[in-house]
Amino acid sequence: MNLALTLTLASLIVAILALLFQILRSNFSMSVDLILKLDDKFNNDSFKKLRRVAAKNIMKNNFKEAEDVFDFFETLGLLLRKGALDKEMVWNTFFYWIHHYWITGIDYITKEQRDDPPTWEDFEYLHEQVIKVEKKRTKVTDSDLLLSTDDIKKFIKEESMLN
Repeated sequence: MNLALTLTLASLIVAILALLFQILRSNFSMSVDLILKLDDKFNNDSFKKLRRVAAKNIMKNNFKEAEDVFDFFETLGLLLRKGALDKEMVWNTFFYWIHHYWITGIDYITKEQRDDPPTWEDFEYLHEQVIKVEKKRTKVTDSDLLLSTDDIKKFIKEESMLN
C-alpha cells in the first residue's frame, strides 16, 4: 500500500470516528433537553393541578382521574424504551413519583390490563427500569422498596396538596 492510500484511509477513519462522537454528543444533548422539558411539564401549574385532582380522587378510590398522570408515565416509558431518554436521568428526575404512582395504582392498572393488555405497559416497563437503577445506585433490596399503606397515604396527601 502506498503512503497516499494509507493517509487517505487514516483520514477517513478519523472522520468517521469524529462523526460518531458528534452523533453521540448530539443524542445526549437531546436526551438532556427532553428530560428537562418533561420535568418542566410535570412540575408546571396545570400538571400539578392534574396531579392534585388525581390524588384527591385516588383518596376516594376513583382512579379514573389518575389516568392522565399514568399516561404521562406511559409516555416517559415509551421514550425510555425507544432510547430517547437515558435511564439514569429518568431515575434521577422521576423515580419517587414513578414508584409511588405505580404502587398506588397497581390494582387499578392490573384490572385495566385484563381488559386491554397493552394499557400502561410502558409505564410498567418504566417502573421496572428505574427500580433496577435504584437497586444498583442505592443498594436497596426488594423489601426496602415496599411501600406501606401509610407511605401511600402520605404520598397521596402530599400530591393532593400541590399548589
